[in-house]
Amino acid sequence: MVLMRPQSALVGLSRLVVLIYAAALPCVWGQNTSGIFLTPIPNAPFTGVIAVERTAVRNGAFVAILKTTRDVARDSQGRVYNIFRELVPVSESGPPPIVRIHFYDPQTRSYTYLYPDRKVYVTGTVNHPPAAEPADLLASPVGNSVPLNQFTKQEDLGTQSIAGVSAHGVRQIQTIPAASSGTGNEIVLTDEYWYSDELHINVVIKHNDPRTGSVTMTLGQVTRGEPDPSLFQIPEGYKPMGVGSGSPQLENANRDVASPYHIGGPVSAPSLLSAPDPEFPSGQTEGGVVVVACVVDEKGAPRQVRVVRSLSDAFDQSAVRAVEQYRFSPAMLQTESASKPVAVEVNIEVNFRPPS
Repeated sequence: MVLMRPQSALVGLSRLVVLIYAAALPCVWGQNTSGIFLTPIPNAPFTGVIAVERTAVRNGAFVAILKTTRDVARDSQGRVYNIFRELVPVSESGPPPIVRIHFYDPQTRSYTYLYPDRKVYVTGTVNHPPAAEPADLLASPVGNSVPLNQFTKQEDLGTQSIAGVSAHGVRQIQTIPAASSGTGNEIVLTDEYWYSDELHINVVIKHNDPRTGSVTMTLGQVTRGEPDPSLFQIPEGYKPMGVGSGSPQLENANRDVASPYHIGGPVSAPSLLSAPDPEFPSGQTEGGVVVVACVVDEKGAPRQVRVVRSLSDAFDQSAVRAVEQYRFSPAMLQTESASKPVAVEVNIEVNFRPPS
């Protein structure tokens, strides 16, 4: 699943809306930029854990409360370290399963992604170094205090201690007029940022949209000091992933649709090329949303299509039939020397609207 402002593909097709979203947190070459951005600056070492909680809403109705955590660290050289985990129901106990581990060295601009489930890794170099400050600088001393537009206002929340550091808070409130909200009613969106000048990062980010839900990301368990240097090394027993790995077994595993890749890092999301409208079931007067999961294979074809959130048998069957006819430009695994198409798992929302 995805968080905050996910890397997603949204396509409107008359009576159909398709939302494709990754099964894990998206990220780019340098590091994840969705949510709390861990700035690669020197002389401010620490370790901590980012707790994420998301409330999902669909069609005005509560769907689920999900959670995850992200272990983070930064050393005095500015090297940053992230452990990305799956989103799981909030009722589950124990740490969520690890999706991947990322570390980045700003001095060499080199990144590494580790995939513990396969004991493989990807390394490379970014063309341009990431920013030394988070993109959302509203609460920082140099933040822009000018509202985004006439519908947005900004509130100063003052300063308080969060995770043992002083943080300054700012809240943005955006009012979407009823004519533009898509709901027929006025919608109020809120975004809140708490920035620590000591750590040079946002330590809390909150977002709330009544149409889709809310997300809160909070840095905690902060320890000031040098992290373990071994965090920034490839563990023994890991092998290179993808093109040029020299491992037939690994290449076979990469082609196995039963073991798709996670979108993010060196794996891009597939792009939707065609999506035929689903058949609106006869005898039905009201629409709704069916969520299906599938694996988009190396040729861009959906496989293993299944319903993960049902509306009714008639709608479910129509959604599956439609998605089976979708065609994608496949996800690509990018390595330092080449790229190749790979299979990935996605969730797709099929939105049924009654014929006009």
